Amino acid sequence: MAQSAGSSDGRKKLLRYVVRFLSQQQEVDLPESLGDKITRLIHYLNTSRCLLILDNGESILQSGASTGCYLQGYAGYGELFRNVGESQHQSCLLLTSREQFPEVRRFAGESLPVRVWELAGLESASEILTARVSVVLRKILKIW
Repeated sequence: MAQSAGSSDGRKKLLRYVVRFLSQQQEVDLPESLGDKITRLIHYLNTSRCLLILDNGESILQSGASTGCYLQGYAGYGELFRNVGESQHQSCLLLTSREQFPEVRRFAGESLPVRVWELAGLESASEILTARVSVVLRKILKIW
């Protein structure tokens, strides 16, 4: 299951959707509090082996601010990440982001429940794309 972290649905609807999905639509009346919703999610992450992907994590952080400052209305993601990192379960939460989250750093390490992988080789990929674009631009300019 994949979802953009900064989607207009927000974390409340995201949690509701994920819990309903993992419960096979059995849980339709979820608790109101964020903590209780996260508890329900952790329950299903433990009883169901799944991969939950949150893409574009940086979209819920304030740009230009110090690392780890959430946009207004998105601070609950910190609680979600903290609870998923602290609890034992058989599932995996994959968060893609250009920025690191404080909750992720806190639980990251070889013998800890969270792993951080930085993509390598992006410079080479950028050089290849730049070279390709230059070739295409020259062809276009030649036609004109």
